[in-house]
Amino acid sequence: MMIVVLSGLAFGTFSIDRGEVTHLSIRGNLDARQLQEIAALANASRISQSSNTAELKARFDAVDWIHHTNVMRDWPDGLLLEVFPEQVVAYWNDDAFISESGKVLVTDLFLGSNLPYLYGPPGTEYQVMTQYQELSQALSGIEDRIEMLRLKARGSWEFETRDRLHVLLGREDARQRMRNFLTVRRQLRETGDLPGVDRMDARYAHGVAVHYRPEVQRNTSGATEQGEWRIAESTEYKRGSL
Repeated sequence: MMIVVLSGLAFGTFSIDRGEVTHLSIRGNLDARQLQEIAALANASRISQSSNTAELKARFDAVDWIHHTNVMRDWPDGLLLEVFPEQVVAYWNDDAFISESGKVLVTDLFLGSNLPYLYGPPGTEYQVMTQYQELSQALSGIEDRIEMLRLKARGSWEFETRDRLHVLLGREDARQRMRNFLTVRRQLRETGDLPGVDRMDARYAHGVAVHYRPEVQRNTSGATEQGEWRIAESTEYKRGSL
């Protein structure tokens, strides 16, 4: 049997001897390593004209990095295999990938380029992915993105943005606290103070603590000092510690 690979604009062939089926066409947005694994599985499956397409589909669908496949007859003597890989959107706990549906994939068959890092206890994958998507949507309006999101064992949330701004949301009312953070961030940007901020603590009902980087901490006269800033519910800056 001839295995013909149709992957994007890349074409290739693999020849094996397999009875009545003369060719298997593979179609999908796949890289070379993924193609090799699919071809090896096809070889091991002893595909013939009498093969049940539903059983073949189930066999390919069972591969962890594959979201789903379609197997169709390519008359008179061939088969067409469409492969749809999982779409990974982040690293998971430093040793795996995670898809947009919250599925964890422990594989080296993905190239993780410029992906965010998500962390959470076992069993929280879907919860973390859902929170990541909601926070990412909120940040998209200000052209920022999450580089790291962590759910701690006790249920508290924290994340880091592209500009290395570390934000604490805590365990409760994450949406409101996210809105408070965005309000403070906007005002810090308007005053030109945002580049000097390294941490923001939004674990308060009506305010956010803002911590400046040591080299830019200052008072209203411009002198450097240790301190934090606070924004009240009225969105007016107030000096003090939280």
